[in-house]
Amino acid sequence: MIFMTQTVEPTSSDCGMRNADCGINRFEIRNRKSAMRSGFTLLELVLVMMIACIVMAVAAPRLRGWSHGADMTNTADQILMLMRYAQSHAVTQATTYRVEFDNAAPPHFWLSVQQGSGYSDASNFLEVNDSFGAKYKMPEGVQFELRKAAVASAAQNSAANSIDFYPTGRTQPATLTLRNSLEYTVVIESTTPTESFHVVTGQTQ
Repeated sequence: MIFMTQTVEPTSSDCGMRNADCGINRFEIRNRKSAMRSGFTLLELVLVMMIACIVMAVAAPRLRGWSHGADMTNTADQILMLMRYAQSHAVTQATTYRVEFDNAAPPHFWLSVQQGSGYSDASNFLEVNDSFGAKYKMPEGVQFELRKAAVASAAQNSAANSIDFYPTGRTQPATLTLRNSLEYTVVIESTTPTESFHVVTGQTQ
């Protein structure tokens, strides 16, 4: 006589009767599998750190260039502020105002006003004695280049590194170029005696 045996899987009722921990054991197994899937291996962490380092190495020069560009833009805004102040006060005060520049370390610029009459002597101009009477330093590595148009009157030929604003509301046409060590440039320009100075370009050459 042949006897056949059949393996019967325990049912949920059997678990409840014979092993009260069946459900708990299954829950623990699922938790362990989930923890294994959600964790990071040492290799994965190393790869993430390598990728982060590469991204920082690529982005750092661009961030540095952006920072320098922002400094240049802020300097240009300060220069334009002084120029507008000089142009308006030259008219209201009926005297000549001058924005002066110096490349001596550190490069800087400031606002001065004419004392008495005559343009030939630079000593006729003194720094203004108000909230704008300060020397403004340019960012590190920034140099300027000033090119001025020729004027018909020698009396209106201001000092080489300065721009004059006259009581008539006119000024000497000029192009002021700011350039930093990364060759980022900002150009401030006025092409006619009646035109206000404004930023023409700000770019990397």
